[in-house]
Parts: sequence; C-alpha cells; structure tokens
Amino acid sequence: MKTVLFAFLGFLFCTDVLALPDTELAEIVRKAITEQLLDGDSTKLKQETPVDAAFVREIAPKRLGSNIVNSASNVTGTMFEFESPKYDKYQHLSHVVMWVFSYRDNGSALRNAKSIRGFCIDGSCFRSKVLTIFSSVVVANKVVIIFTENSGDESVVAFIESAPKLFEK
Repeated sequence: MKTVLFAFLGFLFCTDVLALPDTELAEIVRKAITEQLLDGDSTKLKQETPVDAAFVREIAPKRLGSNIVNSASNVTGTMFEFESPKYDKYQHLSHVVMWVFSYRDNGSALRNAKSIRGFCIDGSCFRSKVLTIFSSVVVANKVVIIFTENSGDESVVAFIESAPKLFEK
C-alpha cells in the first residue's frame, strides 16, 4: 500500500492507494469520463491520443514550473476528446488531458507535487493563455495532472475538480 497526496485548490489530502502503471491510470480516467461526462455512452469518446513526452517536457515547465519535469524519470500523457452532452451547442469536442510524471521514489513525487502550487491558484494555472482548470494527485511515485481548457463546460470543470478522488482506494 502506498501513500497518495492530493494537491487541489491549495489544500493537501492523503490517502492510501496501490501503485499503478500509467496505462491503468489512463483506464481509470477513461472509465470515469465515460460514466460521469458521457452518461455511460462510450461512443461519445471520440479519440484517445497519446501526448508525446517531448511535448509535455517542453510545455509543463512553462505552466507548472521546471521542478516537476527536471527530476522526472518518465513522462507520459493522454488526451481524451469527446462529445459533451451537457455543454457544446456548436458540436465542438471537449477534452480532458492527463500528464503523468514518474519519479524514483514517493518522496520525490510529493516534493514535486508541492512545487506546482506556486504556479497555480484555486485550481487554475495562471501561466497559460487560456484558463486551464486542473487538479493533481500523487499516486505512489507519480504525479498525475488532469486538466482541461474547456472552462465553460461546467460538467468538465466539476470532473476535473473531483478527479483526485478517482485514485482513492
């Protein structure tokens, strides 16, 4: 059993979880999107795209500070695009993005998760051209960042705000 730290809206929460591979973390998010945002209709999940690690390593320091990236041993990302039945009157796709930063140990993950708090206020990243709603959680030796730029979609924002609970045991 591993310790998990929730860093959300400037508060830290801890619980116990088992370490999971990045693919299982993505499966948890995919399932939750389908159940919570798409009313169980998996056909509305239009695309799941891996995000290139080099792209994440380039963008993350600009948004979240260099500490989160510099000591990461591995970086992965996944973008989920879907038809939001509760929002988009223009039929644009909504999206949720997950970045996973892996570190050598749990302590490194906890320190790096704390380092992003100075770059974000009230669950929003302010080093971005658009309002980026995000939450983060430490799962064993990984920092999982889940975010969206669909800040006008209240259901997606609520999903992002509650995302750390997806990783509770």
